[in-house]
Amino acid sequence: IPPSIGSYSSLTEIKLGSNLLSGFLPDEVGQLSKLENLSVGNNTLDGPVLETLLELSHLKVLSLELNEFSGTIPEGLRKLPNLLELRLHDNNFEGDLDSAFCEETSSSHGISILTADCLAPGLEVSCSCCSTCCNDRSGCVKRDDST
Repeated sequence: IPPSIGSYSSLTEIKLGSNLLSGFLPDEVGQLSKLENLSVGNNTLDGPVLETLLELSHLKVLSLELNEFSGTIPEGLRKLPNLLELRLHDNNFEGDLDSAFCEETSSSHGISILTADCLAPGLEVSCSCCSTCCNDRSGCVKRDDST
């Protein structure tokens, strides 16, 4: 994805899943102030989740699954006011979504789909509020609402 993508200020959707993309998401994606859907799942994109994504206040769907992203998931994602769907599974993330994300999500956000690598063994991400938990491309389990 070229850095010049930031110059397309009217973009509302980027759907580039399953396109054999590699490399990093450019910082300039954060300049797309009207962006509602960023779906880049099932590629080989890597690096950390960009802090510039936290500027995308219209974002409804952030789909990063099935890539090679790494590091911790930015706590600021919980503050995206319109986020409905967050797919983070099958990456190399680590950390705790519970204290930084789940409490806020359940009380004040409308996120209906939240996926992460939160299945044992080798728990990578702690996430008690995830709607679906996965484990390193070996499968996912949808959680029951009562758990």
